Amino acid sequence: CKFVEELYQRQHMNQTYNFAKKMREEYGKLNKVKMSIWECCEMLDKIVDVSDPDLEESQIQHALQTAETVRKDYFGKALLLPSFGGLPQWAVVGESCPLIKHI
Repeated sequence: CKFVEELYQRQHMNQTYNFAKKMREEYGKLNKVKMSIWECCEMLDKIVDVSDPDLEESQIQHALQTAETVRKDYFGKALLLPSFGGLPQWAVVGESCPLIKHI
C-alpha cells in the first residue's frame, strides 16, 4: 500500500537521535495532561493507523491485544504507551525502530 510505504520512508528519514532527544525532553516531563491510563486508551478509537491498513479492529483493541501478547515482559507498557500523544504517525507507529541502530 502506498500510504504504508510513504509512512516508513518518513519514519526512516525523520526518526533521528535529535528527534528522539527532543521528544524525550518535551514528553518526558509528563506535564501535558492529567488522565487515567484507561481514559487515554479510550482516546485510541479516534486514531486511524495507516501502518495497519488491513486491521479491522479498533486501535484500543489492537493495543490491548499487543500488550496482552507480551505482558510477561516489560514490553506490555512499552507497546501500549506510544499510541498516545498526538505525534505524527511516522513517529509512533510501525514495526521497525530505525533509531535503535544508532544507539
